[in-house]
Amino acid sequence: LFSNMKRLLSVCFLLLILSSGRSQAIDSPVKWKYAATLKSATEAELQFTAEIKNDWHLYSPTNPGWELPLEFKFTPSANYQLFGNIKEPKAHTVYDSLQASYTKYFSGTVTFRQTIKINTDKPFKVKGSLSGQACIEGRCTQITDQFEITVPVQADALVQVMEPEDSAGTILEEEGEDTAAKTSIDSPS
Repeated sequence: LFSNMKRLLSVCFLLLILSSGRSQAIDSPVKWKYAATLKSATEAELQFTAEIKNDWHLYSPTNPGWELPLEFKFTPSANYQLFGNIKEPKAHTVYDSLQASYTKYFSGTVTFRQTIKINTDKPFKVKGSLSGQACIEGRCTQITDQFEITVPVQADALVQVMEPEDSAGTILEEEGEDTAAKTSIDSPS
């Protein structure tokens, strides 16, 4: 009898843990959307859009206060290089007299941007994670998410380099050179 009771309590405890984890995932105060847009053949911008529930706020990556700032981590890849830091729009800034510091946060919908330098001529994925803290009326929760963003590559990333022309529009030839247009890939420096 004691063994059955112990087993029943273990099952109930396990179900309680699983159901609380599921409700936290469903009720997350921040929903994320990810996108990438090409700025040129060698540069793209990643967009991380947070849709924050009413009355909740998400702390800035540059938050100087004691609250957990939003942090982006990127999985290294030979396909790209980070260019600069995450760009954020202007945050709400308030003075916290208890902590004697300023707090920077966002509410509503906010988009963070990261520029990358492209090192390949094929589409690829940027993978990583983000974490931070969202709060409402003194109650806070940890925010975490994994992202995988497909970065397209321009089909016309090849740049044609033409030989110089004379005033009549004829391609000037140097001895031994072919007069056909040359094609090269615009490689990052």
